Order: sequence, then C-alpha cells, then structure tokens
Amino acid sequence: MRNFKHLMLIAVLSLATLGLAAHVNPKGETVDPVKNQISNQITSLLETNNLKVQGADLLAFVHLTINAKNELVILDVRTESRQLESFVKSRLNYQKIQTMASSYRKFFGFRLRVTKDRIRLRG
Repeated sequence: MRNFKHLMLIAVLSLATLGLAAHVNPKGETVDPVKNQISNQITSLLETNNLKVQGADLLAFVHLTINAKNELVILDVRTESRQLESFVKSRLNYQKIQTMASSYRKFFGFRLRVTKDRIRLRG
C-alpha cells in the first residue's frame, strides 16, 4: 500500500511538471505563454498606425519590461528609422496591459517588422 501511494505521488508530480512546461510550436521552438500574451497585446496597441512605409520594410528590436502597475516600460528601440522609434515609444510606453503576475520585473525583447499593410511582432 505504501509503494502504491509513492507511485501515485510520483505520477501526479510528473503530470503536473509536464503541464507547467513551456509549450512547443509546430516549428519545434519553445513558446513562453507570458511573452505570447504580451506580444498579442502589443500588436493590438500598434495596429492602427499612420506610418508611411515606402520601399523596404521597417525593422526594429524593442527591449521592454513591465512595472508594478502592469505598464509597459520601453527600455530601448533599436532601429535605423527615427520615425519608427518615436512611433513605438509613443504608442507603448506606460500603456497598461493585462498580464500574468510572473511577468513583473522581467525583461522582454521583440522583433518588430512594419510593412505597408501590417505590423508583425516576433519574440
């Protein structure tokens, strides 16, 4: 009976551990659910834009964190386009988002691509 309880405990802990593990997308890359949630909200904040993209796509790397009030704090926007840098900072800095409690004080980096018809964000 004692061995049975130990086996059941091990089985339950194993299943719980697997459930907490990071998700894997079809390409085999691990997906952080918190980062995915933040990415979706950032994309919706940037959706309506007045950026004029002529020729090549605009690219940027956005480095940010989340403060105690669940607000995005933009730390750095690396891009060759001053217009894109200004746009990202004005749209995202100190915008309140819904996020899991574990994202406070973590740092996140996203690649941002702005094309003529849409904005794509990748982690």
